[in-house]
Formats: sequence, structure tokens, C-alpha cells
Amino acid sequence: MPVTGRVKINNGLALRTAALQGLGIVLQPTILLEADVRAGRLVQLFPEYGLPERPMHIVYLPDRYRSPKLRSFIDFVIERFGEPTS
Repeated sequence: MPVTGRVKINNGLALRTAALQGLGIVLQPTILLEADVRAGRLVQLFPEYGLPERPMHIVYLPDRYRSPKLRSFIDFVIERFGEPTS
């Protein structure tokens, strides 16, 4: 369905802010808005409609030293979003 409007934003945080200010409806991954929905600041309109899954990649040089910060980030992403594919 084509959607038109006066405001066009291509930034997730700006879309969230616009929705919180009552400027319209946003289509964002649940993880970005779940705290606002739980707190009642936003309302999920179509719970039966979900976004298609998209792959996520973490890219770093294989011969680079994996600092504790990098290792922690990789572990967090795998724990939160799923197992690595390779």
C-alpha cells in the first residue's frame, strides 16, 4: 500500500521521536520500540503483522586482536539475535 505524508525520515531514532510526538505511524523492528509500547507511550496497531527477517552481519578483520569490548559485543549480538551462520 503506498504511503504518503509531509514528513520523510530515514533514521530509526528520529522515527521513534516523531511517533512519540504524535506525528504519525512508524514501522520499526520491535526491539527499537518495545520499551515505549510496554510503558504505554506507543501503541502497537497491527500485532499480527510482522516485519520480514533480515540477515545481520558483524564484520571485522579476522587477524585482528579481539579486544574484550569486541568479544563482549559479538556475544551480546549472538545472544540477543541468534546464532552465527558461519
